[in-house]
Amino acid sequence: MVSKYSRSPHIRASPNYCILQSAYQQGHSTEMAISKILDDIIGSIDSGHVVALVSLDISAAFDSVTHNVCQIHHRSLIHHLRMVDQ
Repeated sequence: MVSKYSRSPHIRASPNYCILQSAYQQGHSTEMAISKILDDIIGSIDSGHVVALVSLDISAAFDSVTHNVCQIHHRSLIHHLRMVDQ
């Protein structure tokens, strides 16, 4: 299902918008993203470049961390940064 916000002009006008971003775009899919990556790799190899691809599946990582643990680490980091600034 495509989000009703996927083609909003304010999203496309954002300086953070990347034309290669394929999530929630009509006509874009995982297969298209993989095809783009594969095409880029083949093109780079054909041009004589060395290519390395690192792929991480971090989706499960967010399921395993509790919100309270994140808050504690965030507070600790903020406290540490304030101490460094002084």
